[in-house]
Amino acid sequence: MKKIDAQNVMLEDGDQAIQRAIESLKKDAYIQSVMQSLSLTEQEIEQHLSTLLTMQENHQEIAQCEYQKSCMKPAGHYEVALKRNAVGFLERYMRPCPMLVSQLNVNQSLLYADFPDTWKDGNLFSEVSQRHHRKELGQTLARYLIDFPQYRHQNAFIYGPSRSGKSFSLATFAYKFALNEIGTIGMIDVAKRASDWLTMKQEEPEAFAREWTRLIKLDVLILDRLGDETNLDKTRDFLWLPLLQERLHDQKATLIISSFSLEDLLVLYAVFPSQKPKAKQLISLLESFENHHYLAPATPL
Repeated sequence: MKKIDAQNVMLEDGDQAIQRAIESLKKDAYIQSVMQSLSLTEQEIEQHLSTLLTMQENHQEIAQCEYQKSCMKPAGHYEVALKRNAVGFLERYMRPCPMLVSQLNVNQSLLYADFPDTWKDGNLFSEVSQRHHRKELGQTLARYLIDFPQYRHQNAFIYGPSRSGKSFSLATFAYKFALNEIGTIGMIDVAKRASDWLTMKQEEPEAFAREWTRLIKLDVLILDRLGDETNLDKTRDFLWLPLLQERLHDQKATLIISSFSLEDLLVLYAVFPSQKPKAKQLISLLESFENHHYLAPATPL
């Protein structure tokens, strides 16, 4: 009886496994596109089999990430890829996965994001107009997304009671605006930031000047909770009046959110009777805004 060479059997099984893996990769639409784009030869496919298998696994993980709308990859926010170098040889490298690329792009446009991370979803903006009391606001915001060059000079004042969806509507709009890379945008909770800005203006004037320039240059600035800050007379004179005046002069879009009507804000910002003219000046700027929306309390769908 002929003795079986165990080493040859193992080699044959290994070769068969490699061929099965290659055939499986060739049936994968994503790997097929990689092979075609790089014009891989049979020899290169075998040489870089491990990398191609990792790329296939990464692609499947990314599909799961996109479905879950959060990164599920064990290896983090990067994926393995292949490219040809200057002399035509294949090189393996790491690149940001699509979700990370998308987030990096958003971060370059969304310079202030004072709202919950759960609202950072490009699909949520469609919910703004689903409630009747937000329909007109949704239509106004959609104009900025669809034809920003035409509407980049228009401003809006949005007010109404708590839990009417004001902040949600503007936050999802801001994220969608940044996701579409239309321009730079920021949404700021003035009740949280105003005091720090006043301190910075007094104690760190150079840092404040840089911050101020950034606020002026934003293509769209959203100020949330106007009237809820402390030191209303100081925020009126040192922040909101000069900020709105400069942005109106530069024809930059400013969107204001408040729980108070213009009449209420006039009372709030006239801390003392002598300050009423300054308060009127601020309110007159808000009155000049092209769009005014009142959001009634939320109602069931």
